[in-house]
Amino acid sequence: KRPAIVCVRNIGDQTEYSVLQIPLTPSESFSLGDERYDGSQFFPTPNQVEQFESSKIEELDQYKKKLIGLDTEKIEKELIQLEEELNSRFEASRKELTDRKRERAKRREQLRLVEHDGKELKILDHQSHDDSREIRRMKSMIRGETESLKEEIRRRGREQSRLKKERAQIARCLQETLRESFLWETILHMQPGEFPESYRSFLLVRLFATVARHGLKNVEFSIIGDAEKDISEALQVIEKEAQMLQQLSDNTLSHLCSLTKPELRKSWLPPLELVYQDSWFVVVNKPSGLLSVPGRKWPEQDSVITRVVLHFPYASGPLSVHRIDQATSGLQIVALNAQAHRELSMLFQAKRVKKTYFADVEGEVTENSGTINLPLKPHYLDRIRQMVDMKNGKKAVTNFQVIRRAKNRTRLSLEPVTGRTHQLRVHCADASGLGRPILGDKIYGSSAKAENMRLHAGRLQFAHPFTGEEVDVSCEPPF
Repeated sequence: KRPAIVCVRNIGDQTEYSVLQIPLTPSESFSLGDERYDGSQFFPTPNQVEQFESSKIEELDQYKKKLIGLDTEKIEKELIQLEEELNSRFEASRKELTDRKRERAKRREQLRLVEHDGKELKILDHQSHDDSREIRRMKSMIRGETESLKEEIRRRGREQSRLKKERAQIARCLQETLRESFLWETILHMQPGEFPESYRSFLLVRLFATVARHGLKNVEFSIIGDAEKDISEALQVIEKEAQMLQQLSDNTLSHLCSLTKPELRKSWLPPLELVYQDSWFVVVNKPSGLLSVPGRKWPEQDSVITRVVLHFPYASGPLSVHRIDQATSGLQIVALNAQAHRELSMLFQAKRVKKTYFADVEGEVTENSGTINLPLKPHYLDRIRQMVDMKNGKKAVTNFQVIRRAKNRTRLSLEPVTGRTHQLRVHCADASGLGRPILGDKIYGSSAKAENMRLHAGRLQFAHPFTGEEVDVSCEPPF
């Protein structure tokens, strides 16, 4: 006996059934509808995934080098210097021509008061025409001498746009491949004795991935133990299996998340707390230490997005609407379809989402409330960090209010008006801001021994993009 899957698919008023036998090794072939596939065609080995990851990262690095080589900053500075030099020469020449024009006007006024034969007036007119031509010539010269640099800047801009699009496609392909491989490989790491005999095929979950990848929509899957059963007996097994699955422990059931019907599905990763949920998006309570989105490499695939995909297998399109730092805990919105992602992203761009954070900072903040306005930019020696730069930084504004003061610490409510990277952390820690680093924030100078950084996204308020109703969700900080 070998495990098998019964697929139940509704097509119009008819229900279609098919039994898929589970391959035991990637080298075996299997049927999917009217097509037959080689298992190795869909199930890459860890070595293949590693090679793919290395090749794509190398390819991305090559694109990065090309983009750096197309940087226009040097040419733009050269263009500015040339324009300043040419404009300076032009202004000097125009001043001289203006003085000559003034002298001609004075001479014309003198000639108007005396008799003359008109020859001198003609000479003055010719001089006026010559000076006008000289001004046009100088303007044309300036355009000519700067046009080549401007065209080079435009050319580089076009090339940069093309390379960025190609690089984004490669990055998306890499992320999707790593995420899917991470999910399936982790699910397949089952401990001996954890499952009934009929569930021990490591390729079971991979077959589900293959079915989904080939576009079989509205399919419900159930597991049976014998591929030779006829359809009527198989349907009875489905009902029995569903009852049995409901009786399993959470630990065992979590490993079967991709093998059961959607209503029985649970995440095999530590579950995320759902603070809000509807058919368009969810709001989760992210624990400190978890990435908001998958990272670039294999070890960084576990994230809020990865776990939401397991909880909501029918989520589609870009899911990430906004991010919060890995060390920060709290509320994060995740879209469940492309339309919701677009509408929610527009809310954030229009600054129509009010965010409230809670933080414990070192020492005592003397002011009860206030606004911090310190422009930020990446640190020139450490790109992970941000730094205050009043001249070249991007605008960053934070409102703060003291909630309570205790020994050697202050609890704050923080409302970011802008959304710069590490904005709240820098505004709290920098001497030009509060001068009080957040407890546990080792990057920005906290000396306190805290297990996690004490910064929590505690409240989100916005108008629902589809119903117009006010969404106001909150969760208490874990500290």
